Amino acid sequence: MALSVVLSVTTGICEEAVYRGYLQKQFMALTKSVPAGIFFPALAFGAAHSYQGWARASLIGVMGAMSGILAYGCRSVRPGMIAHTLQDVLGGFVRH
Repeated sequence: MALSVVLSVTTGICEEAVYRGYLQKQFMALTKSVPAGIFFPALAFGAAHSYQGWARASLIGVMGAMSGILAYGCRSVRPGMIAHTLQDVLGGFVRH
């Protein structure tokens, strides 16, 4: 369980930094559009989780868009990192 928690913390921080921190800003600059800057990283985030099946990957993509809106509104990826980490950690405990 301890390894699962460490992995969840690492995943929450790294995925939010990459998808909402880096890619979102790059797509906003490239497209000069906030909605497109949020949509394309969310699409990539969902696609990266396609190993879980397309229905689940679609849901994860929607959650990625919601995280993108949160990051844009807060002007920080920290709230998303915390939410992502908590979701992964608590999900691990609920499953086991």
